[in-house]
Amino acid sequence: SNKTIADVRIALGSVGVTPIRATEAEAVLRGQPLKAEAFAEAGEKAKGAVDPVSDFRGSAAYKKDMSAVFVRRALEKALADIRQQAKAKAQPKPAAKKKAAKKKGKRK
Repeated sequence: SNKTIADVRIALGSVGVTPIRATEAEAVLRGQPLKAEAFAEAGEKAKGAVDPVSDFRGSAAYKKDMSAVFVRRALEKALADIRQQAKAKAQPKPAAKKKAAKKKGKRK
């Protein structure tokens, strides 16, 4: 398809002292086609935005590497969700079943 990314926001938590916007990764995606290569490139750019510290959850290097993986996965999931919503909208809704009108008598 010839669809491109018009706008995107990427925010990351737990990979720095405060939550981080990966603005360079966002810039890489704008105007790009919806392709895995663009998502992988954005993930790599996101690695440059993070400044994690080593702790009991993992080393700084591990967290930096995983930020690229999580950005790529999140973008892939977002695209899959968008495609699923578009597919659901495109499918015709089933016709409403006509219910036979039942007349109920009053009980005394």
